[in-house]
Amino acid sequence: MSTRGSAGGGRREWYGARDVRALVDATTSWDGRDLGPLAPVVPPVRFGFGSTPPAPSLVRVVSTVEAPDA
Repeated sequence: MSTRGSAGGGRREWYGARDVRALVDATTSWDGRDLGPLAPVVPPVRFGFGSTPPAPSLVRVVSTVEAPDA
């Protein structure tokens, strides 16, 4: 899975998912407050050129940025 777009300043950028592993359990908090159980990502993200697996996952991502005239 991969996606691409502009990094600004004439640069091109690619993101590629190299591993996707299911998460079956996690304990999470923000400022000491429990964030609750894992849940599907609904609705899917709709910003930038981002994407995410619908189920809770651990994903290894590689980013490549190409400068103009490279």
